[in-house]
Amino acid sequence: MTEKHAFPQNIKETLINKLVRQAPPGEFINVFNDIRFLVEDDKIMHEQASEAWALHNKNYFTPLVKDGWEVLLTRHNDLGNSRFFDPDQKMAFHYCHLTGEIKDPQLYPIERNDDELWRTALNESLSKYVKSHFSDGNCSVYRKPGRGKKYFVACIEGHQFNPSSFWNGLWKSEWMFDLTPPVTKAMGNIMVQVHYYEDGNIHLTAAKSVEETLLLNNENEAAKDFTDLVESADREFQTALMEEFNILSDQTLKELRSQLPAARTNLDWNKILAPTILKTEPT
Repeated sequence: MTEKHAFPQNIKETLINKLVRQAPPGEFINVFNDIRFLVEDDKIMHEQASEAWALHNKNYFTPLVKDGWEVLLTRHNDLGNSRFFDPDQKMAFHYCHLTGEIKDPQLYPIERNDDELWRTALNESLSKYVKSHFSDGNCSVYRKPGRGKKYFVACIEGHQFNPSSFWNGLWKSEWMFDLTPPVTKAMGNIMVQVHYYEDGNIHLTAAKSVEETLLLNNENEAAKDFTDLVESADREFQTALMEEFNILSDQTLKELRSQLPAARTNLDWNKILAPTILKTEPT
């Protein structure tokens, strides 16, 4: 019978906090369950992982999709106490990060003024781009006051989670500009994160910052120009990524990996190790 080892309380807390915060996009539940098996303490798991799971969801713009309703979880629509709002449906709700349950939906009044007309135009234009370029993509535009100015923040996420083939990937970007006609600066951050874990454990993370001039003649023209700006930045980033990946595949990975047969087939380590094991056994 296998003896179970009990971890001290402080070791459990450190283990949970460090590991769950490193969970790649789309894999928090897997990391959570693995750690849960190790520490064998559901109470402390829920206490320590709840906050980390909330940060995970907001950092990666986790989408909630239910009955045709789509909303992102971000720091920009976080009302505190696990409540979020949807600026398009004008709804607020409570979200349990541990169970994935949506509770207590309520109307969230948003004044339909000129700022909201701008936000709506931006969101509609950006949504068309995201839906046509990302197979599983979502976006949302938020109004943010600050320092006497009016800001718009656009969050985009496009994910491909394929755990049956042992890989997951996320493309996300965050854009911000202030409403100061006739011209402003649009600043964006684009990030790609990929995890492959079938025959190894490979993480790829790449990021790029962008700053471009944006004309603000009216909401419809600005929305189109902003969407074109985002599309251009995405295309340039993707092209650069593919070029770097080709270089990585042709040079760096060949230098890092062990020498393999010219056929590039996997080695059968069981056949290789078997003779060695036999030789080391006592006679």
